[in-house]
Amino acid sequence: MKEVDINGLSERLGVKILDMFFPDLEVLRSSAIDAWHRMVARGQISAEDVGIADQDDHDYDVTKDFLAKQTACIQQIQNPRQTTSFSLVHDDLKSEHVLIDESNGRITAILDWADAGRGNAAVHVSGLALTVGKTTATLVARRAGYSEDTILQGIVQARCECTLRLDDRLNGRGGPAPVQMLRDHLFLSLEGE
Repeated sequence: MKEVDINGLSERLGVKILDMFFPDLEVLRSSAIDAWHRMVARGQISAEDVGIADQDDHDYDVTKDFLAKQTACIQQIQNPRQTTSFSLVHDDLKSEHVLIDESNGRITAILDWADAGRGNAAVHVSGLALTVGKTTATLVARRAGYSEDTILQGIVQARCECTLRLDDRLNGRGGPAPVQMLRDHLFLSLEGE
């Protein structure tokens, strides 16, 4: 989608192409850090959730140290340059909308284009991080020619929005999304840290 010429696309297609919103990453990051601390304080994220084996009585310290490291993953993104690479964006790219051939790992289809429009290409990196994890999303984005700023913006968006969605769902403010799916998305976005 990076290669689609968005200049004059509305006229060529005969339909209005909407401009898509992209969040202020500093505001999003601050909200996500608050949500992460809230979930840790309430025991909604534990050492087991993040793959640390039971450490008996020392479990609390291990969990605290690991969760501090994960919080730092979000906090490390102080101010990614807000340069924007505009392109045609799907705006709802996530695991349930991406069909992958299990025999070779190739994407065979992307479903649900109802929310497509003109926006920041970082949205694709964010969606990929939720689908295939941060490491693979970064590799794919680099191969597609996205800038490091765009990749960083996408990873920040994925991590922060996943944290906020899980917090909302666990604390009675979210929709019907399954908690396990939200957890899976969050930990895929935090992969490799």
